[in-house]
Amino acid sequence: MKAVLRDNPAAQRRGLRPNPGVHSQTADRRPEPYGLDIKSILVPIDFSNASRAALRYAVTLARDYSADISLIHVVEPEAYGLLADLELSESRITFVESATARLAKIAKEEVPASIEVRPWVQIGAPYEQITSAAKILNADLIIISTHGYTGFRHAILGS
Repeated sequence: MKAVLRDNPAAQRRGLRPNPGVHSQTADRRPEPYGLDIKSILVPIDFSNASRAALRYAVTLARDYSADISLIHVVEPEAYGLLADLELSESRITFVESATARLAKIAKEEVPASIEVRPWVQIGAPYEQITSAAKILNADLIIISTHGYTGFRHAILGS
């Protein structure tokens, strides 16, 4: 990695430089590579394979930095409105309870017990809820997938 950064002018212009002199290691924590100190990672989950892949990446970083992980799923208000139009009887509360249960299951399956994980379910516009959660949690990093559900699945399952 050091050679990649040393030989990459674009990385150097962005201020990314190897920092072999970082010695902040404690007995249970590795030194922070490149001077980064990540304590809190936020991972938006829409229950797609892409978002679960982002979570696996977050788990790796959480291990390396002894960070905690917060999972957030955002239910858009239009989703349960659409279901009412389709005569499906899930209420807003049931949506939130279902999403919370799914997040807890994912956390149990994908995140080792040694990493603290907190599931969050919010209602609203995904970009607003994710940025709000990042501020509230003082997240050092947001790991988000680029492809998730779209169309009908997006409307039903959220984003």
